[in-house]
Amino acid sequence: MTPTPLPTDQLAPLLAQIQSLREADDPRIRAAGLVHLAQWDRGAAIERPLREGLDDADPEVVRSAITAVSLSNARTDELKQTLLLLASDSPPGSELRDAAVTALRDFSLDAREFAIYQNASGSSRSP
Repeated sequence: MTPTPLPTDQLAPLLAQIQSLREADDPRIRAAGLVHLAQWDRGAAIERPLREGLDDADPEVVRSAITAVSLSNARTDELKQTLLLLASDSPPGSELRDAAVTALRDFSLDAREFAIYQNASGSSRSP
């Protein structure tokens, strides 16, 4: 399904169905739900599911949450700090580190944050 502009009365039920995927036991379903949610939900409420996805125990969900952050308009300090933590704490060359470094390119960084980003990107596979 490709996102298209929808009237609010039609978008709300769709978002509710996509949001329900976050409760799935299968991490693949939770992961896919986050990406779809980011494609359709341009409101501030997207931040909470993104934060929960970034904190998920399953790496596939975390990777999808990072992708969803990049797809969304959400650029909060809390999301940025979580991405910085993932970029610095994930093993060098790992998919999680690479994805977090890539997502951080869309955020404004102060000098301390930029140093963390630079250190993480030096040991990342991202171009």
